[in-house]
Amino acid sequence: MAVATATRSELDPKKFRRLLEGEQNRLQDELRRLADQDRTGGASGELSELADYDQHPADQGTELFFREQDQAIADSLRAELGQVGSALQKIESGQYGICERCEDEIPKARLEVMPFARYCIRCAAEVAM
Repeated sequence: MAVATATRSELDPKKFRRLLEGEQNRLQDELRRLADQDRTGGASGELSELADYDQHPADQGTELFFREQDQAIADSLRAELGQVGSALQKIESGQYGICERCEDEIPKARLEVMPFARYCIRCAAEVAM
């Protein structure tokens, strides 16, 4: 297991900071969109306006499903946003591109596809098991 402690010279920190900041903006926009949709009723709010009487239990179930789905999406976006923030901090500390598990270098190609990757491919597969 090679321990990489120095900043990786083959990685352009400005390039990866731009990639991460772009991803951060995208995730924040998506969270705002979900919040706006929730305030205006979104898919679940549309159901409640279909009738002037109490909702049918099936409509209530559908509304609950949509709310839970939106909450799960928001939770996933917030988790990914946290990973992006962590990657930005790693750029500052010089630890960007280092696997959190084995401390080997994460391949540049992997970082270009997933700039907030925490693990090398081998460790990511093992953690997923």
